[in-house]
Amino acid sequence: MAKNKAEAPAEEAAKPAVEKAPKDSKNGVTRPGEGTTCRRVWDIASKLSNEKKEWATRKEVIEACVNAGINKATAMTQYGKWCVYLGKPKAAPVAKEAQAE
Repeated sequence: MAKNKAEAPAEEAAKPAVEKAPKDSKNGVTRPGEGTTCRRVWDIASKLSNEKKEWATRKEVIEACVNAGINKATAMTQYGKWCVYLGKPKAAPVAKEAQAE
């Protein structure tokens, strides 16, 4: 038997609210959720960095991600977010005189 529409809101209000876990954010970037493609990029970048005992390069991470079947554009974007989240220092700009040599 179908329930009366007037009863439905009362039943929904009786349900306890589900609390969401706080998001893990640093430096204005939120860490991707477990099991997502974006998180796989972060995990690959962290793994490579831990193995090298220094920051993994953009090229290394993107290559490893593409080999793992992750879209190159996704890997590029997420590598940048991973760097910002962890506070990786930016490389010093190369002087134009040095580029000409």
